[in-house]
Amino acid sequence: MRIRLSLGRAQVRVPDVATLSVAEAQARLTRQQLNVSSTPRTEANDTIAAGNVIRTDPSGGTELTVGAQVTLIVSSGPAMVTVPNLVNMPFATAQTQLGALGLKVTRIDVNDETVESGNVIRTSPDPGQPVARGSVVTVLVSRGPQSDGGDGGGQMVEVPDVVGQRYQVAARELQRRGLRPERDDFSLFENDNTVRSTDPPAGTKVERGTKVTLTVG
Repeated sequence: MRIRLSLGRAQVRVPDVATLSVAEAQARLTRQQLNVSSTPRTEANDTIAAGNVIRTDPSGGTELTVGAQVTLIVSSGPAMVTVPNLVNMPFATAQTQLGALGLKVTRIDVNDETVESGNVIRTSPDPGQPVARGSVVTVLVSRGPQSDGGDGGGQMVEVPDVVGQRYQVAARELQRRGLRPERDDFSLFENDNTVRSTDPPAGTKVERGTKVTLTVG
């Protein structure tokens, strides 16, 4: 009489495919004789680029039988958060709230006749706008009314929207309003002499004579 011992199906180890593209991960799993689920799951992730693999289910290093199914968990990019309404709030409190949401803060101080010194006048992006975690929120903070004898005589003007205009046209418009244009060339753009952004942003109330930086590319 012969006795047959069955050793069962062969075992393979799930490879670590974190940070790979979906195509690369699928190829590596297939080479390990594993089947990849046709419906990957997605999750927000602040560090792994959208479209790349965060992990697998079962996780890398797990021993499975040949032909077992593995699901990819794919990054959808950073989680989105909503910019809160910070108007009239002390800057320190506003900064804490934005930090808790994973947002970075740029502060710009300007004179304002109505908002108490040290409090928030407005933000850019505006309250209620969805932004990715890690984004920068510009916070305009009041330094109170312009004191007597200021360069602008205490007269407030609004920064015009000149984004998309040629630099010379934008500069003339700022000068017409009593503002001082300053050019900043941004080399990441193919430079066609077009204004890409302003600092302070359009709509900000500033004293006449204030410098406005025009980023040109």
